[in-house]
Amino acid sequence: MEFRDFFKKSRREVNRENQSQGRQGEEQARREYEFSGHEVERTGKGHDLKVTKRDWLTGKKGKPKYVEVKTGNSKLSELQKKKKRQYGSRYIEKRYEPTPLGLIPKSNSMGHETKKKSSGYDSMFGLGGSSSSRKKTNSSGFDSMFGTGSSKKRRSSSSWGF
Repeated sequence: MEFRDFFKKSRREVNRENQSQGRQGEEQARREYEFSGHEVERTGKGHDLKVTKRDWLTGKKGKPKYVEVKTGNSKLSELQKKKKRQYGSRYIEKRYEPTPLGLIPKSNSMGHETKKKSSGYDSMFGLGGSSSSRKKTNSSGFDSMFGTGSSKKRRSSSSWGF
């Protein structure tokens, strides 16, 4: 037996920890959705939660969304992939990253993507809009705004121009 094998966890221990982490993630997602005014129902096959938003003014329920909670690097099962195709945008894959301080949501919080809306005026001058839609260039903002910059990629070997 090698020294490092002494610290190795059994497959059973790893599975138990992963299941516990998954339950924590589901509970955290449940709390987040309930806190934001959603009705949350535990499901089981193909997704973890059924989330419905009720309009507080009219009392009407919106279309339910189906949430699958994943922690760490876990992947969707075949059934979950099928449900994702079936429900389309109403199927939300909510991911949490384990840290020493607990689970933290990965980028796509609450399953909605927030898009910044531009007034049009700002984006005309390159001041608004998303950075992903803009082409990356080496020219300054002044150059790109007034068209004095070169569209060709510049070669710079050092900051002194040598």
